[in-house]
Amino acid sequence: MNEHVDPLGSAILQLREGSAGLTRPIVIESFPFDAMLGEGDICAMLRALSDHPQRELLLRIFIGARQCFQSERRVFDNPPEGDGGLEAWGTDMFGPDRWGCTLYRAEQLNPLLAERIAGPWKTLKAGTTEENCGQEIFVFAGNYGKTPFGVHEDKEQGAAVHFHIGPGVKRMYMWTREAFEAATGGTSTFYDLPAIADTAEVFEIPAGSAFLLPAGWFHIGETEDYSAGIVVTNVRLPEARLRDMAVSRYLDCLDTDGDEPDDDDLSRTLGEMIGTGRRIRDAERVSNAGFSPAPFEIGDGPDPDAETRFRRRAAFPLVVQEDAVSGGSGAMSLYARGNRLTLPESLALQDLADDLNTLETLTWGDMRARLEAEFEPDAADFICRFLLDTRAIEATGEDDRADD
Repeated sequence: MNEHVDPLGSAILQLREGSAGLTRPIVIESFPFDAMLGEGDICAMLRALSDHPQRELLLRIFIGARQCFQSERRVFDNPPEGDGGLEAWGTDMFGPDRWGCTLYRAEQLNPLLAERIAGPWKTLKAGTTEENCGQEIFVFAGNYGKTPFGVHEDKEQGAAVHFHIGPGVKRMYMWTREAFEAATGGTSTFYDLPAIADTAEVFEIPAGSAFLLPAGWFHIGETEDYSAGIVVTNVRLPEARLRDMAVSRYLDCLDTDGDEPDDDDLSRTLGEMIGTGRRIRDAERVSNAGFSPAPFEIGDGPDPDAETRFRRRAAFPLVVQEDAVSGGSGAMSLYARGNRLTLPESLALQDLADDLNTLETLTWGDMRARLEAEFEPDAADFICRFLLDTRAIEATGEDDRADD
């Protein structure tokens, strides 16, 4: 008898294989996601909204079928207080009308959830056509009936997995592109579900289930009774948008001290800007396991004890490479959890990152001493704090479900 069977790992493999490599819809009931996510994570996200600099972009509240900006402002001021009771909170907050709460890019609101999901999600994508995609986290909660988005295709998303917390049943109406075109005469979002419902494949998703929605399928969800779910979706952007984002990232990374870029910076060819921006974005993606990074600040509290041992969080490799923007200048970039720090070229920094990437444990004092061989003490301390405050490293005694 194997005493070390990982129920979640086994279920993730079943999900990948049962969906033919993320290409076919499938429901797996009694999916063991409790150790990875739950209602408490949604409550934590709602509490984190008030301090997020882009909170208005991350939350949508629908009362009936209409977005309600007033209710969104109320959520910022009155989020759930505990780690449960989300249904009662919603009823108290929004009254007797049907309501829906949607969170976008929720990994920015709950980095602990992203840490727990990162390892299983890497396993899910392995060997599929979406293996190198980034991913985002969404939340759907409420008793809104049919989602107000109409029957639609998520054009810039790959496969998505809906981890359905419940307690109500979610129903997903699904069409292949061919079936949707035959039913509606086109591919535009379609709002009259009753007119085409009998042409859909319908999937019932009970509480505690995982549902895989492949890329390219038209769909609409329906939740007559209150329920909540957390959705993780791969992101597949068209080439033209990737090029635009690469150029934008290159320009964002120019060290201009608030001034306009100089002629040397702008004299690079478009191809050079795209290549540089892509190298930066790739390093950021790899270092944060495909998630967009949460905002962070270097803390001003006391340093950990010099003898406290640290390791790198297993799903999040450190990336050290020649600074892509100032190439040839001798500068290096350290990427940790999707954040970039530009530093002078340093063998000590490269060696430290290499050792942490082997999951070697090092004391705080040892990390600082190794860096102080080539950096001033304040700079060495700043680099260590950068690794700690981005959550790239953790004290070895911490309980962290993401890295099990």
